[in-house]
Amino acid sequence: MSHMQAGLHLLHGAVMDGVFVPNLACGPDVVAAARSLVDLEFEAHLMVVDPDRLVDRYVEAGCSTVLVHAEACDHLHRTLSHIAELGATPGVALNPHTPADVIRHVRDLLGVVLVMTVNPGFGGQSYIEAMEPKVAEVAAMLDGYDCAIEVDL
Repeated sequence: MSHMQAGLHLLHGAVMDGVFVPNLACGPDVVAAARSLVDLEFEAHLMVVDPDRLVDRYVEAGCSTVLVHAEACDHLHRTLSHIAELGATPGVALNPHTPADVIRHVRDLLGVVLVMTVNPGFGGQSYIEAMEPKVAEVAAMLDGYDCAIEVDL
């Protein structure tokens, strides 16, 4: 069965720098190599310190969406604006401890918000059920905006 037959439309890459989270994964060269193999949208989830230094490379590698962690950006508005200027869809990921309200003043720039229901950086963690009200809060805050909501398990 092909990815199209399975209904897939997006490949989400978890990018880890070994600093913001302790693991390393999915550099821009991996994205660029995979880009020619499948006809899917690519989304980079930058779990990195100082994502501004990598945004351009992931868009050049073929990512149509780039998500940055609000906690890792000194100037979130500037970072999201830059992603949009590059022609990609800007997104924000929120760690479990980060209040939903951090997106309030940038929601007009957002194409996607990713609510983490686990702590970033490791697979196999237990779902944090307490994040469900946060997802609802994000949805209410984005009412009227053209923005998708994702949940990372």
